Parts: sequence; C-alpha cells; structure tokens
Amino acid sequence: MFSVGSCFGAPVAEAAQGARPRLPADIGTLPREELRFAAVLAGARQEYLALKPEEVDVYDAKGIVLELIERVTGRRASVRLTPADARPAHLHPRGASEITVDDAVIGHLGPLHPDVVDALDLGAAAQIIELDLEAVQHLGKAVPEFRAIPRLPAVTRDLSLVVNDSIGAGKVGELLEQAAGTLCESIELVSLFRGGSLPTGQKSLTFRVICRDPKARSASEEARTLTDKEVDEVQGRMLKAAQTEFGATLRG
Repeated sequence: MFSVGSCFGAPVAEAAQGARPRLPADIGTLPREELRFAAVLAGARQEYLALKPEEVDVYDAKGIVLELIERVTGRRASVRLTPADARPAHLHPRGASEITVDDAVIGHLGPLHPDVVDALDLGAAAQIIELDLEAVQHLGKAVPEFRAIPRLPAVTRDLSLVVNDSIGAGKVGELLEQAAGTLCESIELVSLFRGGSLPTGQKSLTFRVICRDPKARSASEEARTLTDKEVDEVQGRMLKAAQTEFGATLRG
C-alpha cells in the first residue's frame, strides 16, 4: 500500500517555499507541514513459479526506493543505516536506514518495529518506506546524458561471499566497487541466502560483476576484449578486500 499526504511536526521556525509553503505569519504558530510519500510492504514476495514464496524484506523496500528516486530525479540514491540518535522510533533498530542523494537525507526505510507490529495487531512483519517530497523536489531533475552503446561484449562473473549477518550488504558492495578498478563496469547484488549449510549468524551475498574495457563507450575503435586473466585479477582484488575488511570467505 502507498499514500501521499501531509505529515505534521514541530512549529514552523522559518518561512520557506516548497510542496507545503510556510509564510512569515506561520512562524511559531502553526506546525510544520510536510508532504510525504509513504508505503507499506508485507506478505509473500510475488515470484514467478516459486515453490515456496518468501516474505518481502528490507531489500524489496530498498529496490523500490532506488528505482523510484532514479525515475523521478534522474539521480542515484543510496541507503545507509541510520545513526542511533536519528533513528525513527517506529522502525526496527537493526534495519532502520536513511535514503540519501549526494549525502542529503530525503527519507527513511526499514522493518516496522516489533512493538508497533504488536500494538497494531498486524500478525506479521512489514517494511516501511517514507520520502520527504519537498526534499525530493529540491533535488530537481537531472538532465540525462548520452552514453554510447558499447560494441564489445562484457564479461560477467558472479562473486558469492559469506560474511557475518551483522555486516550490511551495501557496505560490502561499496568496498567491492572501490577495489574493482576501472575495468569493472558495474556491481549488483543479485541474491542473499541464509540457512542450509551456512553457519548460524552467517549469510551469503552474491554480486554480479560486469567487466568491460572502459574505452568501449568513449573510444570504441581503441577498445579491446578483456582477457580471462584481467577479469580474474579484478575478482581477486575484490575478494582480498572483502577478506581483509569483513573476514569474508568465498562460498563454495
């Protein structure tokens, strides 16, 4: 479910324009009114031909937010854990996250706090998304930039890492991007797995790594197809960085 509506907060402290304008006469007399987008995700994830449908989780909420912000603003959003002193009380402490664009916080997401689930008699967990539409409006709309279609094929590898359950997948992805180097075109988290033969408290994160000569887009006549050795070196740097920083192991 989703909705767009007003959220009321502390008394107005400054006059400002935006989705809900604030006038000088409002200062100290009227509550701050913010236009927000809110969504609730719950129940089984709709998967094609799934033998055992799984419950939606925080990654479903994250995926919706990233896609929504990119479509509306043309910018890439990020999700990071919210500091304890700024954490919304209605979200679970372990999953409450900030939604940011260029370090500007534009909203929050995360699992609903178990106490709230019990108080509302929901009977099951739920994921919450909340966006400050005024903050989103201030971002403006980025002008799309043309990117030539590369003529050379990419080399795709899947890297599955086993890490402690307390380590955020976003942190692992950021580290892999830093370690990958210029031959890595993109890194995407494609699956998360717990249970099975994995020890308790551990999870497996699978990242899809796409490598290609960076000249394939800017100077195709100078580009070349990457060798297996070059791609192996990229994968090796990422694995070593994850092992050093997070104690990760390669899933067999």
